[in-house]
Order: sequence, then C-alpha cells, then structure tokens
Amino acid sequence: MRASLIATVAARSSRFADKLALPLDYFVNRTKALALYRQFIRATKSLGDARTRWETMEWIRNDFERNRAVVDSEKCKTLLSLGHRQLKQLGSTSSLIGGNTSKFRGGRRAGGRTTPSALRKLMEDQETEQGRTRSSAVKALEKGRQFPSFRSGALKTVNLTLSTLRNDRGL
Repeated sequence: MRASLIATVAARSSRFADKLALPLDYFVNRTKALALYRQFIRATKSLGDARTRWETMEWIRNDFERNRAVVDSEKCKTLLSLGHRQLKQLGSTSSLIGGNTSKFRGGRRAGGRTTPSALRKLMEDQETEQGRTRSSAVKALEKGRQFPSFRSGALKTVNLTLSTLRNDRGL
C-alpha cells in the first residue's frame, strides 16, 4: 500500500512543465519599458491643452500595447532606444506648443489617476475659453476696421483674419 502512494506522488508532473521559460533579459527590459511609459506620461503634463495631451497619451498607450508581447531581447532594446529618442523629441517640442500648463500640474484626481472624464471636462473648459478669446479678437478686429489709418496691405490682412475667425466660429 505504501508503494502505491509513493508511485502516485512521483507521477505528478510539475505545474511549470508546459510553460516556456522566459529569460532574465525579458524581466529587465519589461521594467525598463514600464519606467519609460511612466516618463512618457509625465512628459505629457507639459503639453498645451487637454485634447493634445489626451491624443498623445492614447498614441503612447497604443504604441506600448502593440509591442507588449515582444520577448526577443534585441528587439526590446531597439524599441527602448527608439522610445527614449521619441521621449526627447516630445520634451523638446512640448515647450513650443505652449498653453496654460498649470491646470495639469499636480492634478491627481480620482484615487491618484487623471480620469478620462476629468480630461474631457478640461477640454470643454479650454474650448469655451478659446471661444471667448476668438470673440474678443473679432470685436477688436472690427474696431480696427473703423480706423482709416491702415495701409491697404494691413487692411487686407485684418479682413482676411476677420473672415478666418468668422469661419472658425461658423458665423
């Protein structure tokens, strides 16, 4: 009886037998990729407006998701170096975009994460603000039309700008 118990225990296979063994490089590269992802998300905080930030975050998220299953060490290293280059480009161009970035700084919401609904609200607020700015610009340009001291070239520029603003607003 005792021999049969030992035989059944010995016949049991390992629970890891059917899984592929992943190399150590996989885990090291995975950690580096997660750190790079966090750096990208932090870099988007300085972007100009909420819509730009949201689109950039979606692009980053999709890019990382697309390459999630890569196990090859060399391919991972190539992707990481490409990601670092893109992060530098994002950092250098984000200062050119401009905008009021104070809304994004320190803006942790909903348990430590910026939620999509909070970003949508910021986008709506910024669109409202842009609408106010455009209407002020239209009023200023209409006032400027009343002054005859404009040269003909400057007046054409004012008229073109005024018509562009009206087209943007749908007037």
